[in-house]
Amino acid sequence: MTSAATDNPAPFLPLHQVFPKDDEEFLIKLTNLYTQIATAMNSRDISTYDLQQIANGQQFFSTSAYPGSLRSGYRQVYVIPSSSLSLAAGGLASFPHGISVTANTLFTRMYGTAVTSVPYYIPLPYTDAALATNQVGLYLDGTNIYVQNGSTAETITSGIVVLEYVLG
Repeated sequence: MTSAATDNPAPFLPLHQVFPKDDEEFLIKLTNLYTQIATAMNSRDISTYDLQQIANGQQFFSTSAYPGSLRSGYRQVYVIPSSSLSLAAGGLASFPHGISVTANTLFTRMYGTAVTSVPYYIPLPYTDAALATNQVGLYLDGTNIYVQNGSTAETITSGIVVLEYVLG
């Protein structure tokens, strides 16, 4: 679904522009168009997944006294460390995320993938509809990321975790 509404904050641009012949009006129109393009480009979800914190283009509500201001979202990818590889059934891996978590930090998405010894390629977290003890949990606290392997799950041999968040 697309929208051409001018009050829509989503990053949609008009498909057609009519430019005036008058130089001054043309400059005003061109400046406005450039502002629309820059705003739309800066508001998109950037699909770069890096091992460093990057701005992902997402904008979230503000908890400040300025309700019109939005907070930027960030993304960072983590490789499940080699010390945690071969995460056997029932095992728990933990590794630091390095994010300065405050009361205003919001984690908006936590996800990833893992490869098991079979090999199976599974999402993180993983839910097994047939056997609950095969599930793999993904959670974090203010310091670490945790991957909890189910008590009868296959050994995890590699994986990545992606965290998306908004800082204070």
